[in-house]
Amino acid sequence: MQNLYLVRHASAEDISKRGDFYRPLTDLGREEAIAAGQISLLAIKGDVAFLSSSSLRTLQTAQEFAKIFRFPSTQIQESRQIYDAASPQDYFEVIHDHHIETRNILVFGHNPVITQMARALHPKVPFNMCKSAVLGFKVKSSDGYIMAKNAELCFCYYPKKFKQPY
Repeated sequence: MQNLYLVRHASAEDISKRGDFYRPLTDLGREEAIAAGQISLLAIKGDVAFLSSSSLRTLQTAQEFAKIFRFPSTQIQESRQIYDAASPQDYFEVIHDHHIETRNILVFGHNPVITQMARALHPKVPFNMCKSAVLGFKVKSSDGYIMAKNAELCFCYYPKKFKQPY
C-alpha cells in the first residue's frame, strides 16, 4: 500500500509572451506553496518521492515543498507528460513509468486533469482542486500500477476554506 498525494500548482503569473509552460509563481503563489507544504509535512510520514510536471510554475511549487521536506530538489522527477496529460490514465502511466516505490508519492500537476485523477481514485471528491490544494490517498497497486477507484481519501488541504474574509 502506498500513499499518493496530488498537489495542484500554486498561483502563477498570467500568460505572457513566454507562454503558458513558462509562467513562474507569483509572490502569493510562493506563499501558497509554502503553506500547503507545511501542512502536508505534518501529515506525511516516511520516505517521499516527488514527481512534477516540468512546467515552471509546477516545478517551482514542487521545489517549495522540497525545501520544507528537506528533499533534494535535484531528485524531483520531472515529466512533460504531466503537463500534456489529457486524462487521468496519462497520470497513472507517468507514475508507473517512473517506477516509484517509496511509501509516499507527491505528484504536482494541473487542472482539470489533476481533479479528474482525484475523482478516478475516489469518485466522491466533492470539489475541483484549487491552486495549492493537496489530496492524499491510500492506494493499492498491482504490478506497479495504481488501481483506480480503490483508494481511500486520507488527507485534504483545501486552502480556500482557510482564507479569512477581509
